[in-house]
Amino acid sequence: MKPTKQIELATTFEQRLFNRPRKNMTLPDIVIITLTIFAESAGEPIVGKMGVGQLITTRAEQRNLTPAKVCLEYKQFSCWNRGYEAVCDDYRSGKFVENPIDAEAFDLCLQVARMVVAGELRGSKWNHFYNPDKCTPSWAKDLQDTVQIGNHVFGRL
Repeated sequence: MKPTKQIELATTFEQRLFNRPRKNMTLPDIVIITLTIFAESAGEPIVGKMGVGQLITTRAEQRNLTPAKVCLEYKQFSCWNRGYEAVCDDYRSGKFVENPIDAEAFDLCLQVARMVVAGELRGSKWNHFYNPDKCTPSWAKDLQDTVQIGNHVFGRL
């Protein structure tokens, strides 16, 4: 079976990634970013996963924080609301990759997280997103420059 264009691009990216500095990111940071992207967008198309990655990058730039610290900020990503240790326990137990669909989604999220670390995802004006099928936060009415990607609405405040 011929690999999809997304996988071909990821392979090319992998080759480029190992030839550049990691910008002081450690494996735990990569795991935190990957888990965030996965928990927020596992069922979304690759562009939805990249949208979450861009949003993390945008927030990191705006707040002068590392992407991992942005992911762990209080009430920024719902996947961390139940606590750091709970999410880490799920990761260590293999809960995120129990079936092949999740394993494939997790791999794509890892690739997007590596793009975040390498500075490959820039230029997003979005700093907020939500899934209108699950909730409509009070700030949603104030979002500007909105776009729908998959089940998520992205925009900026």
